[in-house]
Amino acid sequence: MTFSDKHFETALSYQAYSEYAESLLNIISKDPANPMRGYAAANLHIVRRLKKSIKITDELKQAISSSDPLILVILTEGYCGDSAQTFPVLGRMQELFPDKIEIRVVLRDENLDIADNYFRTRAIPRLIFLDRQSLAEKFNWGNRPVPAQKLMDELKEKGITMKEKSLQLHRWYAKDRTLTLQNELTQQFGKGH
Repeated sequence: MTFSDKHFETALSYQAYSEYAESLLNIISKDPANPMRGYAAANLHIVRRLKKSIKITDELKQAISSSDPLILVILTEGYCGDSAQTFPVLGRMQELFPDKIEIRVVLRDENLDIADNYFRTRAIPRLIFLDRQSLAEKFNWGNRPVPAQKLMDELKEKGITMKEKSLQLHRWYAKDRTLTLQNELTQQFGKGH
């Protein structure tokens, strides 16, 4: 299946998605009856911190500047912890290279047909980089950096609780400081030529 113009009908811009996600996280984090309250508050803190502090590596900058113009389609949801850790990096990429990166966000829960038929996964976030002219897929990435996925697989195998898995995953992200994500994206840009 090829991504087409019709898939963009409900897609959000980076700014529109950012506003939606922050609003959603604010609502959830203030609702004492919502079991996801703590996760939402943590995600909101992470997104705000990263948006202020994120620095794109020279290697990723070089890879983006050497690429053809791309549309970055992101399949995600506002409450996703992995998205909270990755979305600010993607936003900074678009901010630094608006002529090379155009972000379009597809909300998974409202577009399960797109998740199942195009992305072939409901795991989020999922990134698909498309040629801006032809909409041909150049490369894809997701849903988390390889070492983070390995950690989650190990914790799942041990039967660790969701709360503890989330805590350990966010510790990994904090220690990594988005460098593995940026390195993996740099490698993907290199393959996309």
